[in-house]
Amino acid sequence: MRDLLPEPLTTLVRRGREPAVAQTVRSTAAAVISYVVALSLSSEPAPLTAPLTALLVVQVTLYSTLTTGIRRVNSVVAGVLIAIGFSWLVGLTWWSLGLIILASLVIGRFVRVGEFVPEVAISAMLVLGVTRVASTAWDRVLETLIGAVVGLLFNVLFVPPVWVEPAGQAIQDLARR
Repeated sequence: MRDLLPEPLTTLVRRGREPAVAQTVRSTAAAVISYVVALSLSSEPAPLTAPLTALLVVQVTLYSTLTTGIRRVNSVVAGVLIAIGFSWLVGLTWWSLGLIILASLVIGRFVRVGEFVPEVAISAMLVLGVTRVASTAWDRVLETLIGAVVGLLFNVLFVPPVWVEPAGQAIQDLARR
């Protein structure tokens, strides 16, 4: 069969089975789908928090998506909620940026997001930077939830491949190289 296909096509198909290529395609698809869904459900003209969250949620394996997805979603939602408070109280200034980073890193520890504490601050900064009115920030919460749901459903409906190949095949590939 390989002899029937041109070499560039067989190389592309072979590379498509590599984890990095498959993860890139999966993440891109989930982000675009979440953006399209958010366009129809959110009042924001460019609901970029949805694809951002989908990118964070879609992992290489279904197991890692389920185990890290909830913590990632919590970190983004916590950051968005902190930004809502800051946008309502003070808006974006040099000192409010410092305060939002400090508050986000501290609150991230309290909401137990584990290794995703920096994502609380990143989400808060991004939302504060693009949201001037607290009422608009609630759309960011909706977008975050849309991105999380799409990312989780994407990995459930399109289960990532198992990246373990038979030992014999791996040894043959190594010998050929």
